[in-house]
Amino acid sequence: MPTLAGKRVLVVDDDPEARTMLSKILKEEQAEVISASSGDEGMALIAQSPPDLVLLDLMMPGMSGFEMVARLRAQPAAAGIPVMIVSAKELTAEDVLTLNGHIQRFVAKGSIEPEGLTNAVRQMLGQSKTQGAAA
Repeated sequence: MPTLAGKRVLVVDDDPEARTMLSKILKEEQAEVISASSGDEGMALIAQSPPDLVLLDLMMPGMSGFEMVARLRAQPAAAGIPVMIVSAKELTAEDVLTLNGHIQRFVAKGSIEPEGLTNAVRQMLGQSKTQGAAA
């Protein structure tokens, strides 16, 4: 089973416990994890150095996850970064339409299992174009 070594994952969530939990799971798989407590901070980190994957909460003060997804998709340099939504929010039909085609996966916060999360992340990173030579 390949690890996530060499992969950079950005976790964007205003809840410190959620950031810590997601970071811990990903670090066990040897991913490089960077985290942001807001959409603005996440956008700034992406501008500095685009990650291989973004795990994003939807319900945040200031810039919501919905707005962050829209901004990412509007930027050519960031448009191809896969986004996995990790949120406690129940998605409405309208939410699904808003996010459709812009995110790759949705995971409900209450149902996160480390193995399921890492498998989903692996699948997503396997689907995304690899940057540079394979390790």
